[in-house]
Amino acid sequence: MKFYEQNKDRIREIIRYVVVGVATTAVSFGVYWLCNEVFHFHYALSNAVSWVAAVTFAFIANRKYVFRSDGDVRREVVTFFLSRLFSLGAEYLVLVPAVELLGLGKTVAKIVAQVVVMILNYVLGKFLVFRKKKTPAEDVPRDE
Repeated sequence: MKFYEQNKDRIREIIRYVVVGVATTAVSFGVYWLCNEVFHFHYALSNAVSWVAAVTFAFIANRKYVFRSDGDVRREVVTFFLSRLFSLGAEYLVLVPAVELLGLGKTVAKIVAQVVVMILNYVLGKFLVFRKKKTPAEDVPRDE
């Protein structure tokens, strides 16, 4: 119980991050299905549109509900989309070798890659995109 009390803000933030991640996945699949099945876009275009929709949704939800940012929205949008492009590349760097070199099944490799990407996206979101500004009191070294 002491661990929870000491870390409850971080635990709650991680829970919110997971909930937003599930909702983002639903947006991604929903938009993909709509584009592919209803509007009859090519599957590659459907995937690109669903990626943009999901990342846009994720930015708004992460900014408002997970990290509760009040920073410069322009800087955050740019860094968020760039960080998601970076993590997309990282996903392929895990996925392809896991299948081709390690012989993991495609689904297992995708799950492993998604876990890596989820952790990477959280770290990038917390420490790069939605980083909190230090208050002047935090900049002053304390005597301990």
